[in-house]
Amino acid sequence: MATIHIINDIRQAIPQRGVWYQYYDDIFVSVIPTEKIAPHIRRKTVIDDDRKTDHQTCPWHLDWQYKEIEANYGYSKLGKKTYEVQIIIDNEIHRIDSLVGNLAIEFQHTLSVSHEEMNSRYNAHKKAGYIPYLVIDLTDFSYNTFRALILQQDIKDETIRLKRLLNRWLKTNYNQNDNLFLDLQDAVVRLSDYFTAKHLRYHKKDFVNLLLSLETKFQDAKIEQQKRDEEDRKQRLLSEQKSRQREIEIEREESYTLKDESEDYKYYRVCMKDSVIKPFVEKYHNDRFEYRCYSDTNEDFHEKYHNYYSKDSELEIQYKTVSKITITEINTYREVKRKNEYNYLFAEITIKEGKYPNLKVFKFKKQYNKTTLEKEDILSI
Repeated sequence: MATIHIINDIRQAIPQRGVWYQYYDDIFVSVIPTEKIAPHIRRKTVIDDDRKTDHQTCPWHLDWQYKEIEANYGYSKLGKKTYEVQIIIDNEIHRIDSLVGNLAIEFQHTLSVSHEEMNSRYNAHKKAGYIPYLVIDLTDFSYNTFRALILQQDIKDETIRLKRLLNRWLKTNYNQNDNLFLDLQDAVVRLSDYFTAKHLRYHKKDFVNLLLSLETKFQDAKIEQQKRDEEDRKQRLLSEQKSRQREIEIEREESYTLKDESEDYKYYRVCMKDSVIKPFVEKYHNDRFEYRCYSDTNEDFHEKYHNYYSKDSELEIQYKTVSKITITEINTYREVKRKNEYNYLFAEITIKEGKYPNLKVFKFKKQYNKTTLEKEDILSI
């Protein structure tokens, strides 16, 4: 039987060959392996059994439970032990790896366990009134490898292997509720899609020291992310507005050129030069316009419509020309050809300003270089 030392702080349990430790009601065995595993202590489940193989737990798991959590939050700090806390939920026994305050923490080294099993632990801890945390062992990977995976950059075999290991854990309730932590070589990260970076990063020492305030700090970080998102949204909106304003100014300059030079805007220029029509349209001269035209033939008359639509105001100008169609026959050596000739008669100009129910319509007739405002057709709908 090994020598048993009674201790009152788990940090006093330093692995030594042939030395065990009694920590309150538990016996811890010193494990001095021959393989490439650091010496560690292991809690025994049967105290009168002299063997050391009855409670196989990996050193990574034990380090978290005892050296990190129990040492900082156990008997010597809070007056009760934090590890292997038993609860009964729905007549089923569950053992929490570490219970600190209202945080129920599971440490998982074996990454092949099913997500159904992990969900069962999550649900039990949640039903017991605790906040379930899960920390998984990914200490084979660096934070840079994890970050490359998140950013989808510099994808290497190591990154692909990390993705394959991580995929099953993304399906757990822990991850769905932002309570999945990854223990990496040089950092501890908390996964959360709430953040642009998809995670929060901690130094392991800070994670342990700030354990009881992690939830508060997590909520604070979400609020800060929300503020950043709102500020980014405002900046994007402002940038879009400025970009759109630049586009409008360019369109306006192009519109000036069209109105001054384009054949399509010939009749717009006629309106601006007409002393009767000009007062109704000149205040819109800085507007951007769209031009459309179409024609219609009715018996011996041909009508062509030139429409100008303001993109900045509720204004539409329609300039309709009416021509008389005359058919001329031309005798040629082989046949008689028929040719249409269009004799301009007059123009009708309609200006629509505003929109229903305050639509104003002004109609003009232009004939023999004389323009008349047909007052009987001024409408206020």
